[in-house]
Amino acid sequence: MSASANTPSGRTTLPPLDLRGSAPFGQTVVLAARSAFAALAVHKLRAVLTILGIVVGIAGLFVLGNLMVLTRSASVRGIGRLGANVIDVAGFSVASTAPPATGGGPVIFQATGAPSLTIADVQTLQKLPHVVGVTPRVGNRLQVQAGDHNWTTQVFGAYPAIQITQGYSVEQGTFFSQIDVTENKTVAVLGQTVAKQLFPNGNAVGKQIRIGSVDFTVAGVLKPLGNSGQGGKGDLDDVVVVPASTFLQRLMGSGPVRMISGGPPSGAKGDLPVDAEVIQAHGVQNSNPALARSTFPEVQVAVDDPDNVQQVKIEITRALEQNHGIQPGGPDDFTVGGFLQGVVAAQQSAAAITWGMGAITVVALLIGGFGVANVMLATVAERRREIGVRLAIGARTEDIFWQFLLEALALAVIGGMLGTLGGMALSQVLSSLSPQFAGLSAAPSGLTAVAAIVVTLVLGISFGAYPAQRAAQISPVEVLRQA
Repeated sequence: MSASANTPSGRTTLPPLDLRGSAPFGQTVVLAARSAFAALAVHKLRAVLTILGIVVGIAGLFVLGNLMVLTRSASVRGIGRLGANVIDVAGFSVASTAPPATGGGPVIFQATGAPSLTIADVQTLQKLPHVVGVTPRVGNRLQVQAGDHNWTTQVFGAYPAIQITQGYSVEQGTFFSQIDVTENKTVAVLGQTVAKQLFPNGNAVGKQIRIGSVDFTVAGVLKPLGNSGQGGKGDLDDVVVVPASTFLQRLMGSGPVRMISGGPPSGAKGDLPVDAEVIQAHGVQNSNPALARSTFPEVQVAVDDPDNVQQVKIEITRALEQNHGIQPGGPDDFTVGGFLQGVVAAQQSAAAITWGMGAITVVALLIGGFGVANVMLATVAERRREIGVRLAIGARTEDIFWQFLLEALALAVIGGMLGTLGGMALSQVLSSLSPQFAGLSAAPSGLTAVAAIVVTLVLGISFGAYPAQRAAQISPVEVLRQA
C-alpha cells in the first residue's frame, strides 16, 4: 500500500484504511497507527510545527520544574540564614524557646551554673537523620587588634559547620578546618566589617591579629551578609570566628556564661543597655567550675529542610536525654529551641514558589495541548472527503476515531520525547544562570522523565479525543453529496 496518491487537482491524499468488516482491536490499532503516521508524513510542516509546540511545553515543564526546585532551595537557604532551618539547643534550662521581640534591642541570655552540652552531645547530634550541620557556638565581645588598629567585636568559637548554620561563605582565603578545632589552632576568620576596620588596605589573609591577649593568624575573610535590620545594631559582618576549642581554652572569661544575640553585653544586669531583653537560664548547679571551660552553652543544628524541623527537635530531645541519663518526662538540663516563625515563613515562601511555578508549567502544557487540538481539528476539516470515502467503502467509525486519536498521540509522544531530552539538557545549566543558585543542583531524575512521557500521553488523549470524535461523526452521504 503506497503512502500517498496524487489527484488530478494536485492535492495529496491518503489511501483508505485497508480494513473491511470486523477485525480484532489490536489489528484495528495497528492499521490506524499506520495510517496516522502516513498522514503525518504527508503533512510534514504541520506535524513539525505541532511537535515543536509540544517540545517547548515539555522542555518548559523540565526547566520550570527544576527552576522551582532551585528557587525553593535558594529561598530556604537564604531564609535559613535567619534561623528558619536552624535549631538552637541551649545547654541551660530556660523558660522560653524564643526571645521576646518588643524593642528590637539586644537579647542577652544570662545563665547561672555550667552549660550541659558536651563534645559527645555534638557528635550524637551529627548522626541524626535530616541533620546537615552541627556546631557549638560560644561567644563574647572582645577587643581585636592588628597593628595600630583596634576594634571591639563579637568573637565566636565554633566548628566549620557554622558556615551552614549561619550561611557563611569565604570570599578570601579559607575557613578553618575540623583539624584546626581538634588541634586548638589559633586561626581566625574575619567578617567584612572587622577586616575593613583592622586592614583598611585589604590583604588580611595570613596576617596576625590579637584577640584579647592571644595572637591569631587570619585564615580567611567572609563574604558580606549585610545587616539584620535591628535598628542598625545587627551588623552580621561584625564578627570573628575561631575554633571552638581554642575559644574555650584561650579566650573563655571567668565570668558568667552568656549567649548573645543582637548586641553587646555589659557586666552586671544593671549595666545592660536600656533596651536589652534579658532571659535568665539555669545550667548544671553545684558542679566543678572548670566544667564551664569544657562544655558548650549553645549548639546549632542545621536541618536539610524546614519541613523536618519539628521531627528533628523531637529526635534531639530524645538523644540528649539519653546522653544525660534523663528519664522521659523528667526535667531537662537543656532547651531545644528553633525559631518556628522563621520555619513558617520559609514554608510559606516555598509553597508560594511551588504554586507559582506550577501554574506557569500548567499554562505551558495547555498551550501545547491546544496546539495539538487546533491542528487536528484543521486536519479533520481538510480531510472530510477522505474520511467520507473511507466510511463509504467500509471503514468503521471506530477506525476513523482511532486513526485521528493516534495521530494526536504520535504528535504528543514525539514532541514529549524531544522535549524531555531538551529539558534535561537545559536543566543541567540552570544553576549557572544566577549567583543565587551557586552550589545548588536539581538534576532531573528518571522518574521525572517518565512523568513527562505520561503527561504527553495524557495531552495526546485529552486534546486529540474531540477532533477524533468529530472525524468519526462525519456523514459519508453528506460528504459525497458535496463532492
